Amino acid sequence: IRQAAREQLSCVHPDNREISGVSVVQIAEPWRGVGAITRNAVVVAPGRLDRSATGTGLSARMAVLHARGKMRAGDKMTHASVLGSRFDGRIVDETTIGGRPAIVPAIRGSAWITGITQVFVEPTDPFPEGYVLPDTWPGGRWDQG
Repeated sequence: IRQAAREQLSCVHPDNREISGVSVVQIAEPWRGVGAITRNAVVVAPGRLDRSATGTGLSARMAVLHARGKMRAGDKMTHASVLGSRFDGRIVDETTIGGRPAIVPAIRGSAWITGITQVFVEPTDPFPEGYVLPDTWPGGRWDQG
């Protein structure tokens, strides 16, 4: 689905052209009206389901429904993940971004940290920027010969 969307849709942020393309896919039940609870699943690379209902997905969904004239400032919506976790959203205000209609969302919910990664470089590391295989060949950057 993501690959098909990338091939068929041109998505570019109106104020920052470096933000472009489709990176995640949200699959949701049909919208049942303001205030309704909608189940959704967010697929992240390389094909895993996010366990969260995702506040970003809820914000995007409300923005799309607002653009289609189905939601307006003050309206509320709840997303429930496949596990039942929920995020509550509300359109606080209507605005524009890059000359296009947009919303200011407010999201309420809970999330939990499932992992922490720390990346560092030790001062004595002889390969602080990593290496590529040709670096190890005779005459390469790290040739010990």
